[in-house]
Amino acid sequence: MDSSGRRSVASVIFFYSAVMLLLVGLCWLQEVTAANNSFVISSIGYPGRRLLSRDWDYLRVVIPPWFASLTMTLYSDINVKGEIIAKSPTTVHPIMCLKSGGLPLPDITKSSLDQMVSNFISNGSIGASLNLQSTMHCFPFRKKLKLNLTNEQIPYGVWYVGYFNGLGPQRTQSKMIDRGHSHKFTFTLNIEGCHSPSMWGAYCNQTVDIPSCSSSLPPIHSRGALEVAVGKDSVHSNTQIDVMDQFLENHRSQDFVQFSKFYGQRKDENSRSRMLIGSKSNTVTCKTTNITCIGNREAKIYLLEVTHSVPLFEIMVNEVKFSQTTSINNTKISLMCYVRHNAIPSREIHDNSADLITTSSLIISSPKSGQWFVAVEVVNKTNVNKDTVVSDFNGNICFSFNWQFRECPDGKAGLNCSWQKYFLQRVGRKGSSKLPFDSFYLPELWDLGSDDFFLLEPFLSKSPSNEISTDIWTYFIFNIPAIVAGSNLHIQLKSNTVVNYEIYLKFGGGFPSLDDWDYYANRRMSRSNDSTILMVNEYDEKTIEFYIVYPKEGIWTLGVKNPSSKNHLKFQSRMLISTKKCPRGCSSHGSCVTASDISGSTILGYCSCDRNHGGFDCSNELINVNGHIVRSFALIASNAAAILPAFFALRQKAYAESLIYTSSGLASAIYHACDVGTWCPLSYAVLQFLDFWLSFMAVGSTFIYLTTMSEIVKKFFLTGFSILTAFLAVNGATNSSNIIAIITIGAVFLLIGWLMECSPEFCRSRSRTSVFHGCSYNLYGSWTVISGWPRCIAIFFLRRFLWYFTLLGFVALAAAATCWSLENRDNYWIWHSLWHMTIYTSSFFFLCSAVVNSEVRNEEEQIPEYELQPESPHQDESR
Repeated sequence: MDSSGRRSVASVIFFYSAVMLLLVGLCWLQEVTAANNSFVISSIGYPGRRLLSRDWDYLRVVIPPWFASLTMTLYSDINVKGEIIAKSPTTVHPIMCLKSGGLPLPDITKSSLDQMVSNFISNGSIGASLNLQSTMHCFPFRKKLKLNLTNEQIPYGVWYVGYFNGLGPQRTQSKMIDRGHSHKFTFTLNIEGCHSPSMWGAYCNQTVDIPSCSSSLPPIHSRGALEVAVGKDSVHSNTQIDVMDQFLENHRSQDFVQFSKFYGQRKDENSRSRMLIGSKSNTVTCKTTNITCIGNREAKIYLLEVTHSVPLFEIMVNEVKFSQTTSINNTKISLMCYVRHNAIPSREIHDNSADLITTSSLIISSPKSGQWFVAVEVVNKTNVNKDTVVSDFNGNICFSFNWQFRECPDGKAGLNCSWQKYFLQRVGRKGSSKLPFDSFYLPELWDLGSDDFFLLEPFLSKSPSNEISTDIWTYFIFNIPAIVAGSNLHIQLKSNTVVNYEIYLKFGGGFPSLDDWDYYANRRMSRSNDSTILMVNEYDEKTIEFYIVYPKEGIWTLGVKNPSSKNHLKFQSRMLISTKKCPRGCSSHGSCVTASDISGSTILGYCSCDRNHGGFDCSNELINVNGHIVRSFALIASNAAAILPAFFALRQKAYAESLIYTSSGLASAIYHACDVGTWCPLSYAVLQFLDFWLSFMAVGSTFIYLTTMSEIVKKFFLTGFSILTAFLAVNGATNSSNIIAIITIGAVFLLIGWLMECSPEFCRSRSRTSVFHGCSYNLYGSWTVISGWPRCIAIFFLRRFLWYFTLLGFVALAAAATCWSLENRDNYWIWHSLWHMTIYTSSFFFLCSAVVNSEVRNEEEQIPEYELQPESPHQDESR
C-alpha cells in the first residue's frame, strides 16, 4: 500500500473515532443535564418481606405532579422463565400489580393476567416498551425485577402496588394448613422530580406552556373538586324547585314530612339566589400570546387545567402558516394533536388525537378533572407503493394555540347544561364500630340526622321545555377520600314499583354518558369497564343493588337516567350510597377484619371466610357439606393408623415409644379437627407445635428402638432428641427441610447405637445375644480376619432384622414420601390423609423388623441384681 492509501485509511479511522467520541460526549452531556435538572423526591425500601401461601400485601405510593421518573426494583427468591409462566396457570405464581387510584385486584381481571406474560422481559428490566394506559398491570416475581417508568408512561397521583402469592377465591379462605410455598422479597422505590415546574419529560428537558385564560361572563361561583369534599350548600334552579313542589303535591304521606320540612327552609333562600345563577353558560377561552413554530421531529407541549366538571373542552389552532424549503410529491403534512390526562402524551401513548389541519378542532366531551397535557407535532405522511409512511419534513408550521371550554350554571350539567347535578356529603354512621369505613352520602339539602338513604324523585331533572328527549339525566357528585379507599362502595336503589331507572358511574370528575362510563347497572344486568370487581346482589324488579370493591380514591359521579320526566313523579324511590368495611356482611360465612398496607397509610377491610367458603364476600362455596364431611373424616380418622406402632411397642414393653406414638396420633387428629373447623380446644400455635413436635419424636423413637442399647442409654438419647425436635417445631415447623433434619438426626443416633453394639465390651457383656457373636474384633489382625468382616456385617443385618418386614417398611416409607411430595393447595386433604396412614404403617413395619430387642430385654430381666449385705454377728462367730 502506498503512502496515499495509508493516509486515506488513517483519515477514515480518524473520522470514525471522532464521530464515536462525539456520540459518547452527547450521551454524557444528556446524563449530566438530566442529573442537574432533576432531584430525588423520595427513596424508600422495604427489605425482608415475606408472603405466605395465598397471602397478599399492598403499598400506597403518592407521585407528585412534578415527578420525572419512577424506578421500582424487586428482589425475590424466585427464578422462573417466561416459558414456564406461559405454560402453567398464572394463578399460582407470585405477582406484583400496579393500579392508579385504587387497590389492584387481579383475581377478577383475566386481561391483566394475560398481559403478565407479555410484560415478562428476559433481562428483568421493564421500561420504554411498557404502556400503562390500562387500569392495571401485573408482573411475575423473579430474581430481580426492575421497572423504569417516566411521566410519559404513567400519570401522577396515587398509585397502589399489590403483591400476591396465589390468586383465586381461596385467598380469603381460612385455613391453618396450606402446603403452598412462601416467598421472600425486597422492594425499593425511587422517585425523581424536576426542579422547575415548567420543565417536564423523563430528563426534565421539555418546556411546557400554560395558556392564559379569559371568561365571557363574570364568575358564577362554579365549584371545584375541593368544594365537593367540603360539602358546601348548593343552589337549585327554578326548574328544580318546580319539580320539588309538584312532587310534594303528589305525595302527602308521613314518609315525606321530613323532606318537606327541610325543603321549606331552603326554598326562600333558593328563590333569592335565582338572580345570581343566570340561564347562560360561561365560555372560557385560553390561548398563547405568541405564534408558535415547530419543524421536523419537534413537539410543543401545553398544560391545561380542569379544576371542576365541565361539559366539554375544545382544542383549536389558528393562523396556521406553512413554510417548506423543498417540494415533496405525494406528501400529506399533518399537525397532529395528542391529548392525555395527568401525563405527557406521545405518538404511541395518548387518550385522544386529531389532525388539526384536516379537522377544525379536537373536542373532549365530559373530561375528567385535573391536568390535561397537549402535544402538537408535525407529521409528514408519504405514499410509497400505496403504503403510507412517516418521513422527515423540511420546513416549519406556525400557529397560535387556543383552548376553549364551557361552564354550566351552578347546579347544571350536560352538554347543553340541561340536567341537574348535586354534591353529596359523606356522613359517618353514629355508634358504628367500623368507622371510618361505615359511612353514607346525602345531598346537601337533606337532613344529616335522618336515615342513611334519601328520596330520589325530588332531585330528578325535568325535561327542558324546548327539547324533546326520551332520556333524562341527573348527576350526583361525591368524593371517596383516602381514608376509605380500602372500603367497599355500596349502591342501592329501591322503589315501590318496577324500577325503570339506569345507574351509570364514572371516576375522575367527568359526567357519565351512554358511551362513557365505568360502571352500569339496571334491574336486570350490570357491567363494569374497570378492573375493580362489580358484585350484584340478587335483585328483583324493584331493586338495583351492587358493590364496588376497593373503589378509587377521588371524585366520583353517579348518573341516574330515567326514560320520562312525567311518570317518575308517581314513584317513591330511595337511594343509598354508602361505604362499608366488607361487602354483604361477608354473606354470613366469615368475619370482617382489618389490615393496613406496608406503609401504614391505608387501612383496608376484607372478609376472612370460613373453611368452606371464599371470595371477596365469602359467597363462593369452595367445599359443599358432603365434601366437608369427607375431608374432615379423612384428615382426622387417618391418624388412627398410629394405633399399629403404639400397640406393638406396648406389647414389646417399650412404654416410652408407645406413649409417643399414641400422643402423636391424638395431637395430629386434634390439629386437623381444628383446621376443618370441628373442634379447637387449644390455640393454633399450641396445636401446631404439639403436632409437629410429637411427629418428630415418633420418627426419632423409631430409629432409637432399632438399636439394642440399654434402656438407660435410650432414655438419654430420647431426652436429647426431644430437645432438638422442640427447637425445630418452634422455628419453622412447616419447612420441608425439617423432615430431612429429623431423619438425619435419627440416622445418626441409630449409627451410634450400632457402633456401641459392635464394641468388644458390649459383645462380651452380650456374648450370646450379640449379632457379632463368633466374629473377631482384632482390627489389626491378619488379612483372613479382615476379609471376614463383610460376612460378619451381612450376618449382623440378617440376625438383626427380619428382611420381609424391613422391605415392607421401606415401601411404606417411599409411599409416605410420595404423598408428601404430591401435596398442594387443592389436593392436600387426600394426600395428607394417605401420608398419615403410610408413615405410621412404615413405623409399624420397622418395629416388627427388629428381632433382637425382645431377646435383649428378656436377658436384662434375667440378670440378677447384686446388693452388698452387711455381715451378721453369727457369721463372725462361726469364723
